[in-house]
Amino acid sequence: FELVGLLRKSEVNQDLYTRLLQKYEEARIAEAAEVGTAQLVDPALPPGGPFRPNTSVNVFLGALLGLVLGIAQAFLLEHIDNSVHSVRELEKAMGLPTFGLIPQIPEKPGSGPSLAERGRRKRVRPDRLISSMELGSIAMEAYRCLRTNIQFAAPDTKTPCYLVTSAGPGEGKSLTTSNLAIAIAQLGRRVVLVDADMRRPVLHGLFGVERGPGLSEILVGNATWQENLRSTSVEGLHVLPAGQSPPNPAELLASERTRTLIRELSDNFDLVLVDSPPALPLTDASVLSTEVNGVFLVVRAGMASLEAARRAKASLQNVGARLLGVIFNGACVQEGLGLPGHYRYSYSHYSHYYHETDDDGEESTEFGWRRWLLKCRRALSSQRGETWAASAKGQTTDPQTTNAQIADPQAAALVTTTDPQTTDDETDEETDDETTERSRIVRSSS
Repeated sequence: FELVGLLRKSEVNQDLYTRLLQKYEEARIAEAAEVGTAQLVDPALPPGGPFRPNTSVNVFLGALLGLVLGIAQAFLLEHIDNSVHSVRELEKAMGLPTFGLIPQIPEKPGSGPSLAERGRRKRVRPDRLISSMELGSIAMEAYRCLRTNIQFAAPDTKTPCYLVTSAGPGEGKSLTTSNLAIAIAQLGRRVVLVDADMRRPVLHGLFGVERGPGLSEILVGNATWQENLRSTSVEGLHVLPAGQSPPNPAELLASERTRTLIRELSDNFDLVLVDSPPALPLTDASVLSTEVNGVFLVVRAGMASLEAARRAKASLQNVGARLLGVIFNGACVQEGLGLPGHYRYSYSHYSHYYHETDDDGEESTEFGWRRWLLKCRRALSSQRGETWAASAKGQTTDPQTTNAQIADPQAAALVTTTDPQTTDDETDEETDDETTERSRIVRSSS
């Protein structure tokens, strides 16, 4: 039995050896058949010293990459941004004149909304009324220009009634209407401001008056406008608040009582201004637009899209509204927003008169660099005047001509205003001080 066991174990080992030998031969044949794809180019050698990155090259590549990415991002944002940014762009797209360019009114320190107030309904800001601003502020002058333009919008109407609306919410129509009413009331006119935005009224908060009873109660028939007209701190300006929000504002505004109310207000005041809801999401503005003498569309820079403004215009014109023009709100006056160069220069020139001051009375440095450029321009103009005066002195050889120019004021004025080296653009940019200085130089040289 022991021999049989050994023979059987020998057969098993022989069979195992045969299979392993076969596998080995197959692996050797497969290895010989494969062709190597890697070649030794340079043997790896240990570095002779510590390695450090090339800082200058890395900084250059990083700056170049950042520049390319920044330009690409700017082009991308410009491509996807369809909001209004300039007056020319707005007038070209709308086909309507711009009655006013209202700058962005800066917030006073500590007057912004708190964290708890953010995300809630729009917060009224009484400090943004021009009645609480300093005399000569840029915003006040902008509303005065708007007031002047609107006074000639309907010259044939004895007591005009205007509606102010916008394409969408948040474009500043209520604040624009309020400041326009204040500016007109400061002329001694009797102005009534009607808050027809019964869904989200804000005029009562701006002027610090009670919300109701107001327009909604008058249109329902539960009150009269004589009893619910609110006086304000501005002499001659009265506010008719919206009252409590009704379930059907559009139906109330389309009633006969609305026409009667507007007619009675026009008979008792010099001007009626109506603040209505936005034109696109609601029909209230379209309903009211047929009862007034004209409609102004407020468009906010960088917020309202041209497509929304065009649709608001079409919505108002489809019901027969008289759309007089647009008011460009939130404009950046410092950059001109597409206005001609002389506008930007004029603003810089008169900024020393209409200078802004901080709350502590210190003069603002917001436009200081513009005043510095103006001083440089004056210095260059003075140097050009001295050079031209010297050349004029060398060319003047006839004493009779010189005496005639001094004796004749018209001839002297002609001499002082004729500069062959001054272009038309430079002539427009000269100030009165520069002209006086040039006249003094020329006369003394003559």
